[in-house]
Amino acid sequence: VATVNKKLSSTGKPPFEDDSRLREVLRGLVTHHGPMVPAAVLADACGDLSTSDRKVTPEDLAPGVRDVVYRPHVWARMDAGRQVNPEHIVNFDAGAIIVLQVLISFLMARFHRFTTMIVGMVVAAVGIGLSALAGGTAIGPVGGMLVVVIAGILIFAIGEMMASPTSQEYVGRIAPRDKVALYMGYYFVAIALGNLFGGLLSGGLYGWLARDLQRPDIMWMAFGALMLLTAIIFVLYNRFVLPHAAADTLTPDQAGNG
Repeated sequence: VATVNKKLSSTGKPPFEDDSRLREVLRGLVTHHGPMVPAAVLADACGDLSTSDRKVTPEDLAPGVRDVVYRPHVWARMDAGRQVNPEHIVNFDAGAIIVLQVLISFLMARFHRFTTMIVGMVVAAVGIGLSALAGGTAIGPVGGMLVVVIAGILIFAIGEMMASPTSQEYVGRIAPRDKVALYMGYYFVAIALGNLFGGLLSGGLYGWLARDLQRPDIMWMAFGALMLLTAIIFVLYNRFVLPHAAADTLTPDQAGNG
């Protein structure tokens, strides 16, 4: 109730003074639908709670549903000492790169550079998409399934190890010999723009999907879809734009491999 009232106050709407009706609605939503309340049901509940001076929207009510579902489990895990620091989970990515990068690079050296990069993007997209399955919205218990999260990070790391080094080699190989430095400069400009707009996009999607609509699964699927879209764009570029002479430079140096 306090969370919903705080959300209402932040948008200039009067909070609930008599919270009995709000408690009843929240309890009913969670009892009948769990953490995944259909949009139409949430909209109907907002209509029941709205008055002439206070229009309740799904964005106002969703944080209350989240708290009813997740807060007891989160606090229980914290009391039991079962919380995991985010930086510890992220370190699985760095650790996998340290341990596996040489092996992955050795195995991928025999394949076509472009194929390696595209497959790496697809593998990374699968790893990102696994995060959509880590909460109570699909498989696993409410509050997140740590094993699925770690598996997704490790799969993403493998895709990253396949695509990231190869992308730099890709740019260097397709560039004319007298313009390699120019091509690499634009490559790192693209990296800088990705870091800039990636932060803005991820923050916006988190705020809209994960926080307001309580659909973190859609957020992670959107990130995975962006990676797949990038792979498709590269395939189209390689097929229709890149000169065949430049594409031929992407084949492995070893004869008989491809």
